[in-house]
Amino acid sequence: MTSSSLGVSLAVAFVIVSIGLVSVGLSTDYWLQYNVDYTILELSGFTKEIQTTEHWNTRHRGIFRECYTNKTRSFLSLNTIDINCKYLEFEIPESDGFEQRSQSYKTFIHLRRCVVGFLLLCILLMVVGLVMGGLGCWLSPRKLTRAAGILVLLAVFFGVAAMAFFHGAKVLEDDKIEEKDIAWLRSSWNTSLKQYTTMRYRWSYILTWVGLGVGIISSVLFLIASWITHQKDKGLMKLHDRLSMRSRAYEYFDFPNFTSEKGSVR
Repeated sequence: MTSSSLGVSLAVAFVIVSIGLVSVGLSTDYWLQYNVDYTILELSGFTKEIQTTEHWNTRHRGIFRECYTNKTRSFLSLNTIDINCKYLEFEIPESDGFEQRSQSYKTFIHLRRCVVGFLLLCILLMVVGLVMGGLGCWLSPRKLTRAAGILVLLAVFFGVAAMAFFHGAKVLEDDKIEEKDIAWLRSSWNTSLKQYTTMRYRWSYILTWVGLGVGIISSVLFLIASWITHQKDKGLMKLHDRLSMRSRAYEYFDFPNFTSEKGSVR
């Protein structure tokens, strides 16, 4: 196996891993973890809120839904996906009062939509790059391999943009949105709940970043393999040109041809 073929094979393997990691990250519910200190809040007289209100409970959140660990879960409405989880708000279609909301809230919703759209576009471009890279592995045309590398690199760009939108939405949710009538927004929490709730990133979030990193490696391998193939093609063309020039020189000077006919030389 040549070095270019090996590079393309490794690039294809890496892009498959990248697609898998980003897809798992997008579809699972462990991007954020909210831990609520029940002990202190119950001692402070908030037992009723803990039993009946969703944001007073420990939970983990993904891109599409939020899931709770409280065994009672009496605060979950009938529109839940299952007994533990509920959909996150994307305002699709937009509610009647959406236009009257603050600009920060509307931007927050738009950023949430962008996260989903850009991650799906990232996966789609990686799949196209995988197909082109696979064809390049079998057919070995330089242009296919280079196009695959560029597509995967573009996919990573969209993935990183999605992560930036995710963090932008998180900043708006925590610090900028001022709506007090939406229970799950931090702006509606009282001081005690804010003080005794901690947030950390979980494995779905980390997995997505790792997938994007693997995608960068795949893109670099595609581009390196394309460059190696290009250098080999240039070498073959130079060799062909030298042989062609030598052949034309023999024809021009009409060098003698030795034959066996009558043992003579012409």
